[in-house]
Amino acid sequence: MSDNGSEMKRSSPRPGSLKTRSSMLAVLAVCALASAVGAAEAQTADARVVESIVAGVNAYRQSGHLRSLVSSVPLRAAAQELANYMAETDRYSHEADGRSAGERVRAHGYQYCQVAENIGWVQRSPEPGAAELARAFIDGWIASSEHRQAILDPDSTETAAAVARSARSGRYYGVQLFARPAAAAIHFELVNRGPSDIGYQLEGRSYRLAAHTAHTRTVCGSGPVVVTLPRQPPQRFVPEAGKRYTASTTGDGSWILWTE
Repeated sequence: MSDNGSEMKRSSPRPGSLKTRSSMLAVLAVCALASAVGAAEAQTADARVVESIVAGVNAYRQSGHLRSLVSSVPLRAAAQELANYMAETDRYSHEADGRSAGERVRAHGYQYCQVAENIGWVQRSPEPGAAELARAFIDGWIASSEHRQAILDPDSTETAAAVARSARSGRYYGVQLFARPAAAAIHFELVNRGPSDIGYQLEGRSYRLAAHTAHTRTVCGSGPVVVTLPRQPPQRFVPEAGKRYTASTTGDGSWILWTE
C-alpha cells in the first residue's frame, strides 16, 4: 500500500526591497533510515534519494527549456533541518518548528532574493528503494499546480533537497528548496523627465511617478514592468540590472520611453 501528501509555501514582499518566497535552511546532516542497516549505509541511502530528487527536478525543468538549478550546501542544511524536525515530531507543516522559511534561511547565513519550498510525505509498504522514493516525491509535486510552479520558476537559480524518516509513523518527509541569492537581485531605475505624472505596474502593484522624479527598484523576478504614459498605449519591458528606463516628451509633446 502507499500514501503520500505534499504542500508548497511561498511569500513575497513588496517591490523595492529584498524579496522573499518562503523556504527553510539548516545544518548539513543526513538522517538515518529506520532499518537494520548501519549508520554509514543509511547515510548513503539518504544521499541517493536526495541526489535523485535534484536530478529528477532538473530533468523536468530542462524538458520545459529552463536552466538546471545548482545545488546549494546551506540550502541543503535548511531543508534537512525541517525534514528532521517533521520526522522527529510527525508535525507536517512549513512552520512545524515555529519558524518561517525565511527565518530559517537567514539563520543559516543564506542571503536570498527569493526562496520557495515544497514539502511532502510518503509512506509505503514494502519500503521503497531510493529511486522509487525520490520519484514518489517528484511525481506528487509535479501533479500539484502550486508545487509545479515552484519547480518551474524561471527566476530560481539554486536548490536543495532533504529526506528523513519517522521511526514512529514510518513516514518519509521530504523538503525541496528553490532560491535565488541576494547577489542576483535586479536593481534598476525608472525616471520621469516629463511635465506630468506617469503610472507603472510592478509585480502586481500600481505606482505613480511624479514629474521630474525617479524610483530605484530592486526585484528578483523576470516579470515585466508596465508603464502608462499620457495618451500612449501601455508599454512594457523586462528590467535589466543596472539599467535606467526614462520617460520623457519630444518636441511635439508626445511621450517616449527609452533605455539609458
